[in-house]
Amino acid sequence: MTNKKHPPGPDCVISIFKNQCRKPLTVWMQLAVVVLIFGILSGCSIKKLAVSQMAGLMEDGFPAYMKETDPELVRDAMPANLKLIEAMLETDPNNPTLLLLACQGFSAYAFLFIEEHDPIRAKKLYDRAKKYGFAMLKQRRLIPDAIYDLDAWDKKLTDAGKDDVPAIFWTAFAWGGKIQLDRESPSSLADIPFVIRLAEQTAILDPTYWFAGPDTFLGFYHGNVPKPIGGKPELSKQHFEAALELNGRNFLMVQVLYARSYAIQVQDRDLFNALLSEVIESSEDVLPEAALSNAIAREKAKKLIKQSDEFF
Repeated sequence: MTNKKHPPGPDCVISIFKNQCRKPLTVWMQLAVVVLIFGILSGCSIKKLAVSQMAGLMEDGFPAYMKETDPELVRDAMPANLKLIEAMLETDPNNPTLLLLACQGFSAYAFLFIEEHDPIRAKKLYDRAKKYGFAMLKQRRLIPDAIYDLDAWDKKLTDAGKDDVPAIFWTAFAWGGKIQLDRESPSSLADIPFVIRLAEQTAILDPTYWFAGPDTFLGFYHGNVPKPIGGKPELSKQHFEAALELNGRNFLMVQVLYARSYAIQVQDRDLFNALLSEVIESSEDVLPEAALSNAIAREKAKKLIKQSDEFF
């Protein structure tokens, strides 16, 4: 009598993944193999268990991206990886790890690689990231029913803790990125106070997160909005200086954003040149855990300094 063949269980899937790890494949290629395998699993709960296992592995692999010194390698790899995350979210749409990776990933991809040459596409990517960010905040009960009520946001955010910082920060980053590329829209400009409130909460809870990301974010926003419509250049300077102190001037994107916003807004060409020269002349060994961002910061600094006559 022929034995019935049963689909592999999650333990078998993980075993296959471990075997694949011994072969010369990238982490993301290995994950793609696993996703194909769990596609044949029967039963929703088994699929979700497999997705949960893979989500943790993807989260563990994220630092490898940040340590990469070749931006083009990451640029070419990210779209497939982002679609892989979305494919897994189809099976487990409430997976908190995948939601964070999606919000963070689409935001970072738009900011680092797309917005400079294709702002329309970048705006769509930020909007997609924002959708995942809102899903995270809803999951954590940090989003009010009245989304455009600042007092309602205040009440929700007072309940936030340090473990909520990544969800809040990347939601603000995505939302803010979309606004930045849609500044001619009155409705987008009306969203600025809500984004600022989210960023302020992250600065209160953990100012060191993402290499002093909260102060960097606030510095850029207060310095990039013209003073007549609510810009606060002096507050921008305070936030940027706080960020530089917190990260030891080693996360070079801070200097780039400082030059691109505050220095241009107050027409301080000497500061503009000093900040960008500091980035360009920096050692490639500085802050290895942020090698990707620093490599792109150097590229952006070189472009900005060549355009200085357009700004001053």
